[in-house]
Amino acid sequence: MKARVRMKVLLIQMLKLRNNFIFTNCLIYQAGRDCYNPDLLFFKIEYIVNLVKRLCLQPRLSLVIRFWASFFIYGKMALCLTGENQKGDYVMSHKYKLLALDMDGTLLQDDLEISPETVKWIKEAVRQGIHVCLSTGRAFSSAYPYAQQLELTTPMITVNGSEVWRAPYDLYRRSMLDVELVRKMHRIAVETDSWFWAYAVDQLYNRDNWAEDIANEEWLKFGYHIEDDDVRHQVLMRLQEIEGLEITNSSPQNFEINPKGINKAEGIKQVCELLGLDISQAVAVGDSLNDLAAIQQAGLGVAMGNAQQTVKDEADVVVASNNDNGIVEVIRDYILCRE
Repeated sequence: MKARVRMKVLLIQMLKLRNNFIFTNCLIYQAGRDCYNPDLLFFKIEYIVNLVKRLCLQPRLSLVIRFWASFFIYGKMALCLTGENQKGDYVMSHKYKLLALDMDGTLLQDDLEISPETVKWIKEAVRQGIHVCLSTGRAFSSAYPYAQQLELTTPMITVNGSEVWRAPYDLYRRSMLDVELVRKMHRIAVETDSWFWAYAVDQLYNRDNWAEDIANEEWLKFGYHIEDDDVRHQVLMRLQEIEGLEITNSSPQNFEINPKGINKAEGIKQVCELLGLDISQAVAVGDSLNDLAAIQQAGLGVAMGNAQQTVKDEADVVVASNNDNGIVEVIRDYILCRE
């Protein structure tokens, strides 16, 4: 009976040891991805070191088991932090180390879902050490659920570059539209009877729900949606007469306006600085004019098959559409491929 009890205790301890290995392995892998975030990195390393200390104090485990367990954990951590993944391939050997993804019309299908195949390949890219960054005209609140779905903790670019985040909920930089510019754009919308919207820091406004006092808000972006070609051309002519505007679009029927010089390319440069990379190591993927500067300046500029023709003309590569797993093609054929 005593032998059975001792065996049961030993099995429980070994099971705990196995679970510790699994959890530690996850922490080590995440630590390798968090080298650009010193606070998080040091926290994870400290936890791993304390775990090893507790392991070494287990009296019922033989000295040999304790030694090899500690050796495994520290060895695994060293390999991960110096750039080697679970397959033994050096994750930093890839030519491109950052993948900046537009969302609507690019990452998302027309039903606003991410295809299972795209999810699988994005997670594989992350596993191999590629930083995947959402680069979108959306506000953080509507982009973040997709980052959660993809289990991304990397920097994010939102509102066409008006906001850059070190990590979810950790704001790095925010660029505002001058209030007088917002007044002028609002006046144009009213005079041309155009549908409009605008992102403030805390709220999305539109024609049906406009701010009571423009001066009391912090403005990030102004936009128009105009179906009539003549009216849209008229609005563009008036916008181009106003200094201080970065005019792009996210569809042929709209305009999106940020402060001059604020765009996704500048956002990607900021993210590269956070990660210790150069923009030549980035791949930018998109479908509309708000992606154009990023596609022109990144190391590899990729247009989706459904992209506007101007974007296709400027891209280095054109892949399948957003409904046909174009992102899978980018990752498989241009990022994870070997030179």
